[in-house]
Amino acid sequence: KTWLTGSGLEKAWASEWNERNIFGYPPAKKLIKLIVPGDLDNAKIVQNKFTELQALSDNFTFQGPFPIEFRPKSREPRSVFHIFPKAGLSRDDIIDNLAIFTAFGILDIDPIAFFC
Repeated sequence: KTWLTGSGLEKAWASEWNERNIFGYPPAKKLIKLIVPGDLDNAKIVQNKFTELQALSDNFTFQGPFPIEFRPKSREPRSVFHIFPKAGLSRDDIIDNLAIFTAFGILDIDPIAFFC
């Protein structure tokens, strides 16, 4: 296995980094998740707020809402949004711009799990 050697590991990491950069996955790009409780109609309200924010600033791009399909029957429906800040935006600027969204759900900066 070539990845067990020093140069093999470097090649494997370079390949992985390239794929993560292409698809916008961390750590090549910063990802923020917003988990919104309720049905898709509720998530559409949040989506409208994202649209308003994008009209004011190009510091973020948004994807979603994505319904969380696999959940215990005891849990209410939820949706997730993926938020991508512009490269170089400081953590403080990210928090200042996105703090309003904590009223709608759980805002997870630098999430460890990408699936809910």
